[in-house]
Amino acid sequence: MGFFGKIFGKRGAKEAEFHEEKAVEISFQGLEKWIDEKTSAQRNGFDRKIMGKFAEIKGTVQEIKNQLDEISGKEISTEEGNKRLRKIVDTSKQGMLRGMRTLLEKLEPPKTQDYRALSDYCNNSSSLLQAEISAFGKNIAYTGILLQVEVKKIGELINALAGEFSEIQKIFAESGVMYIPQIRQKISEIEAEISAKKALQDSLPKIEQEIALLESGKEDAVKSTNALRVSDDYEELQELQEGRAKLLSQKQALKEKILQMFAPIEKPLRKLQNLSANRQFALADKQEENALSQYLMNPLLAIAEDSEAKILKALLSSVQQAMGSGLIDFKDAREKEKKSLAVSELLQSASLWQEIQEYLGLNEQIASAEKELQKSSIAGRISDAEESARRIERNIQEMNAALARGQNSLNKKEQEISAMLSHLSGLASKAANANVRVIAQKP
Repeated sequence: MGFFGKIFGKRGAKEAEFHEEKAVEISFQGLEKWIDEKTSAQRNGFDRKIMGKFAEIKGTVQEIKNQLDEISGKEISTEEGNKRLRKIVDTSKQGMLRGMRTLLEKLEPPKTQDYRALSDYCNNSSSLLQAEISAFGKNIAYTGILLQVEVKKIGELINALAGEFSEIQKIFAESGVMYIPQIRQKISEIEAEISAKKALQDSLPKIEQEIALLESGKEDAVKSTNALRVSDDYEELQELQEGRAKLLSQKQALKEKILQMFAPIEKPLRKLQNLSANRQFALADKQEENALSQYLMNPLLAIAEDSEAKILKALLSSVQQAMGSGLIDFKDAREKEKKSLAVSELLQSASLWQEIQEYLGLNEQIASAEKELQKSSIAGRISDAEESARRIERNIQEMNAALARGQNSLNKKEQEISAMLSHLSGLASKAANANVRVIAQKP
């Protein structure tokens, strides 16, 4: 290992040992001040170097401008010597002058103290210089045929300018001062995130308080429902509901029995309707025609309107008459006999008319029971209390979901802040050339 290798090797071991030392913990609120104090001397030296280099850049740019002015004043006669070549050179000279002056305008250093902007300027200008010179390199080459000394001087100045850009890029790359603007920006971002975190933290207790109020309201609603269910009014309501249920059960049984008794005469009645529609058999009046349609569509509804069954008896008599005259007939003699017998039995049946009256009576009793139930306010009060409890429960579920979302957002925000503090620690370590750990606040 050579002399310099030994020196740099020892320094590397020292740095490794340094980085293993305990990190310096700095609150991010005080980091900016700490960094300013820690890097004050470094910044002063850095500023002097940077300003010195930018002064060199400005000086070199000015020299190039002066040289361009000198070339611009050099007349190239196109009336002597190789006229065609001289004309090409003169045209190339004008193109080179335009291109170089435009380039120098683009290379004008920015009027700013922002390190990042200055670093970006150097990086961009170095690339721009190479690209632009290559773009009009042919013009430079032709101009150098007759203005060799002047063009050579321009080339030397361009090389010097490129070197100055490289040197200043190296200064930026090797200095920790470059990280200070990033540190300030990151501090500002963390402050905004901490403010957002605080807003979330403040909102969660309010949501929890709202949930507690809702839980209390739900408990009151349930108590109210339970109290109503053990009241005298509720017992009376249950008796009414049970009575109505019994009546509805009786009505259903009668309904099925009546429809079963009507089933055998449906076909004869439909044939009678067809005869009436075709004017082959005349019913007594329009009322009978309408009642016949009603009995075929809904016998129970027809019974309610024909409470004494007078129209039904008349229709059954008309069916007997039509069957006797052969107007209503069946292909199967046995079926005809069955239908005829069913009509006769129904006409002579005392039980059908009794059941019809009983069915109609049940309808009246059910209607009366419904009125009594409607008069009772206890059912409505229980329903309102139950709906109130359900509505409150829905609100509780929504608030619990909001609370969970808020807690998830808070956890995510804390993770983001932790990651940002870790990043900030890295920037601060590079800027201060020390092992720095930035924390949200001092413990």
